[in-house]
Amino acid sequence: VVLPSSLQTIENRAFWNCTGLTGTLYIPASVDSIGQCVFSYCNDLDAIIVDPDNPKYYSENNALITKNDKTILTACKNTVIPDDIRGIGSYAFASMSTLTEVPELPLTLRIIDDHAFYACPFIGNLVLPDSLEFIGECAFSFCHGLNGSLAIPDAVTQIGDYAFLECEGFDGTLTLGKSLTSIGNMAFTWCSGFTGSLIIPNSVRTMGYSAFSRCSGFNG
Repeated sequence: VVLPSSLQTIENRAFWNCTGLTGTLYIPASVDSIGQCVFSYCNDLDAIIVDPDNPKYYSENNALITKNDKTILTACKNTVIPDDIRGIGSYAFASMSTLTEVPELPLTLRIIDDHAFYACPFIGNLVLPDSLEFIGECAFSFCHGLNGSLAIPDAVTQIGDYAFLECEGFDGTLTLGKSLTSIGNMAFTWCSGFTGSLIIPNSVRTMGYSAFSRCSGFNG
């Protein structure tokens, strides 16, 4: 996929769900505005390359990344998350069928945005870094292969709606961080494998409907 050197703006969802796109995505230096979810679900792309002269975006490890806040906007089947990333953008890895192992999240990560890892088939334990502050809507929903325990870091203030919906593979404890103020609607619905005590920190001000519905494994 080679975009023309005259291109300046790519609006939201311009190539949304173009599942037949393959090969290398090349972003020219002229592009200075990329909307949300532009290449979401284009999961058969092999590589992502941004012209090194582009002032606002760059590519590393086959990811399209913003220069100002180091957020991954688009990933492909060969993307490896760089060590200095601060954000995973909306739908960046959504339904990435090749993502069979839980990725190692960098110690610099602050934001996991809406649907970032929605319905990914990875299997294993999810370790969230202490730097994390925000978990967006549906960030890990329908990630059935996640297992073990889950610890929400103390810096996280908000867990979005449906963030871990139907992650029934978790089979350990759930620990909620000390700074958490908001737990979204159905954030943990059908996480039926969690065990042990559920302790809601005193910092929580808002809890959405069905936030822990069907979490039948909690026993204290």
